[in-house]
Amino acid sequence: MTKNIKKNGRGSIEVAGVRLLLDFNALCQVEDELGVALSEMGEYFSSGKIAGRDVRLVIRAAMLADNPDVTLEDAGQVVTKIGVLETVQLFPDLFAQSGLVPDQSDDGGAGGEESGAAGNA
Repeated sequence: MTKNIKKNGRGSIEVAGVRLLLDFNALCQVEDELGVALSEMGEYFSSGKIAGRDVRLVIRAAMLADNPDVTLEDAGQVVTKIGVLETVQLFPDLFAQSGLVPDQSDDGGAGGEESGAAGNA
């Protein structure tokens, strides 16, 4: 896993000197651009079928809280610095830290609880 990851307990992760925050606005941005509902994001990102542009899009959305003018190219530079695989490995924690998407980082993932809570937006 990526070194130098700092979870601050306020819904964000700091990595490579950049704070990543998937707040409600960021998740809506991802929803709009991917066409994937909030309640389906956990399944979408754990499917193993995500494209590089999806990774870059999520990182850009997570950077928007601190920099509303951040570009896809800026996000791509962060992904390059972290590493693509390492960036994708951040997603379960990043989404869980948001508190708006069911935590997919636990063992079960598919077992047990329904993900209806995410649809309360």
